[in-house]
Amino acid sequence: MTTQRDTNASKSWVDILREKASDDTRQSDAPQYHKLTVTESLQFILQVLDQGTTLFNSRSITKLLIALEVLKSSPDYQVYSSYNELKTNTSLITVLLYSNYLLSHNVSSFYMDSLPSPISSRFKTFELSPLSKPEEFVTNPSDLLNESQKPEKMYLLQMHVLELIDHYLDLECQNLNNEISPMQTKLFISFFNLLLASLLSTPICCRDYNQIKKSCIEQQITAIFNKALNLQCDAVDTSRLWVCLVNYANDICYGDLRFINNFVKLFQDLLYKNRKVLKNELVHSGLQFFVDTFKPDHVWFEVVADAVADCTIESSEYKYLYSV
Repeated sequence: MTTQRDTNASKSWVDILREKASDDTRQSDAPQYHKLTVTESLQFILQVLDQGTTLFNSRSITKLLIALEVLKSSPDYQVYSSYNELKTNTSLITVLLYSNYLLSHNVSSFYMDSLPSPISSRFKTFELSPLSKPEEFVTNPSDLLNESQKPEKMYLLQMHVLELIDHYLDLECQNLNNEISPMQTKLFISFFNLLLASLLSTPICCRDYNQIKKSCIEQQITAIFNKALNLQCDAVDTSRLWVCLVNYANDICYGDLRFINNFVKLFQDLLYKNRKVLKNELVHSGLQFFVDTFKPDHVWFEVVADAVADCTIESSEYKYLYSV
């Protein structure tokens, strides 16, 4: 007769821990995976933000995925109505930008790295004093066993948040106040710098992703940047927005040369989207300063500005085609 003790003795400690985690999950985690309402989704996202740079575990990641999927599938008016009922002090787009930064912080920490100081310092003002953790942030055995699944789920979270930023940036821009005043200009530049810090954190933290994932993220980031850099706002000239971006690139690369190629590729992609920007003297000089400082041998201006250049072929290279 086989006893329970004999059965356990034949199992590895990993199997025993996995079974215990499975039992714990059935007992305590099941209610957390039900379909959330829009209000519940927004409330949980705000709870995540309240925890600041506390690292996510598998349960908080799973519930955050559900919450973001609810927002993506819900009508805009329902999302805005539910968000307004919560009476928060920040806009929805700001919540999404901070969420994206926290995701980048988590990805960087997973790969034993950290985000550049010019980015992390931008979000210092969002930090709160320590608050009690929601149940989803309390680590249990199942979180330890699911640690290997974090990179894939974090990538999905990043894509969801970037898509939401792209979508709601459009809606926010429709309501831009085009009043020309020093205060309006200052507010817009402040928001744009927050947007830069959030978006730049994503490709920087994804250096260890495979090429397909990096490419998907880079395409989404470029699309948002291209939209933001071409906003029709009387309060701020487009060239000034480009200068903000170049200044961020300079500050980050001065601190860590690893990110030079990230910015070279970003600038290159943006220039392909809008080649006319190089005709602006302020933008051109800013980009030239960047490459002169960090990558003097780069020749992107010629490549981008004149992508289809004329060339001369000697007759000796083709006349044999006509010989009998």
